Amino acid sequence: MIASVIAAVYVTAFSFFDWEPQEVRISCYCPTGNKTYTGAVPFEGGCACNKEHLGQVAMLYDADMRFICFLDCNDIGGNHLLREGKAVDVFRDNLDRAYQFIAENGDHGYVIWVNADG
Repeated sequence: MIASVIAAVYVTAFSFFDWEPQEVRISCYCPTGNKTYTGAVPFEGGCACNKEHLGQVAMLYDADMRFICFLDCNDIGGNHLLREGKAVDVFRDNLDRAYQFIAENGDHGYVIWVNADG
């Protein structure tokens, strides 16, 4: 009985995922004084992506598939890699935090897109 409940929860939970990890370049951006594409003030925990994934949640992993964080995709960018869905641009409050994020996690990794509110 318990196994069937766990299986049902597993199937239900993973039906929300585009479970195929996509290889991406990871970069960071800092405050510019502008709001995000969705009209929000940028915040740590948000990211820029392509329009296809706008409003989704990104599960970000490093190059070794170690989980980094969840990100709310609330912005887009002009970089061709972002527009093509080949990059995720993570918002950081300042340049030091941006450098720290890349130093700790690298500039290459994987993303799994989740159809959920951030």
